[in-house]
Amino acid sequence: IELRRDALYFNPALPAPLSELKINVRYRGHSLAVLLREGALSVTSMTPGSDAVTIGCGNERRLLCAGETVAFAFG
Repeated sequence: IELRRDALYFNPALPAPLSELKINVRYRGHSLAVLLREGALSVTSMTPGSDAVTIGCGNERRLLCAGETVAFAFG
């Protein structure tokens, strides 16, 4: 996880013995639920009423609004 200018970026990689990883992250007033599975990342904003934030994964960027989920596929 890294901060780049105006976005929270993920460069996901699961350690070999794990099939999934769930973490909670606070970013710009949002409580984010992050779910990483092999080849897939989803980020859900659990905070109603917060301003939208930008989430990135690889070369993709998506706008995440309060209460919504963004998903990325990677290989």
